[in-house]
Amino acid sequence: MDKRERYLEGVIFAISSSFNKNELKTILEDLGIGVRSSENKKELALTLINTLKDNYAEQEIYELLDRIPKNQLVESLSSLNIELKASRKEEIINEILENSRIKVSKQKTLTEDIIDYQNYVMRVLQSFIIHVGKPFSRKHKRVAKITVSDEAEVRNQIAAFIKGRLSVEYPELTKLVEIEKEISVQKGKRRVIKLGKMDIAISNKVGIEIKVLRSLSELDRLWGQVEKYGEYFEHIIVVLVIPESKVQLRQCETLRAWIKKLRARNVPVLILYSKMKGKQCRQKTKRIKRRKSRR
Repeated sequence: MDKRERYLEGVIFAISSSFNKNELKTILEDLGIGVRSSENKKELALTLINTLKDNYAEQEIYELLDRIPKNQLVESLSSLNIELKASRKEEIINEILENSRIKVSKQKTLTEDIIDYQNYVMRVLQSFIIHVGKPFSRKHKRVAKITVSDEAEVRNQIAAFIKGRLSVEYPELTKLVEIEKEISVQKGKRRVIKLGKMDIAISNKVGIEIKVLRSLSELDRLWGQVEKYGEYFEHIIVVLVIPESKVQLRQCETLRAWIKKLRARNVPVLILYSKMKGKQCRQKTKRIKRRKSRR
């Protein structure tokens, strides 16, 4: 094992020691990555690092390592006979990133003919959740970093993020790849039956359905939408937005089973945690004021 491999091994060991298995599984599942029950913490930590690396998330890798106590980082590396030159935590993390194999992946130039739409859109959505959602907190709890008022705002932000990434990574494809919002889905020629609207459509190949999950009852309607839209798009990806006040829904077995059921049909599910603003926040404030006035 050479020096770089030892540094990477130390990072994986530090992450797997700092996070428990359920925390790592939840983070990966929220990014739409299926996890086998047989995978151990070391394998999950390696998958997480590779996912962050593939999504140009150098800053997020830094933040992830910054959540690990300094002495734990030092001990993890010293157990592999690595003597750190740095003493301050910030310098230690930079030394680790410099000497390990954690580097940003470079994508090959793609053309319209060979682009893998589903994998590309999945990677961009993962980036959106990683960069905008900021999934790592100092106490290893999921903290909402994005604030939205409704599904329309999430839709606009995701569409803009995809367009921006596409223009930077593959500028030659910006005129070829269509990114449309609220596309009507219908069937029939003589008698047109409207089935609903897909939140975001990528060149009529990938449909992105966004749902702010306020109760589990909304999953039934969403399942029906996915079934209907499946006839008109090659691939469908679901983005569930869980409000901060409803974060307990994430641990519900009903939601876990629903996500597993969709993945079995090759429909990935990504989860974004959000603070809600606007009307809902005002209603919540009014309820709090009423309670205080009653006291």
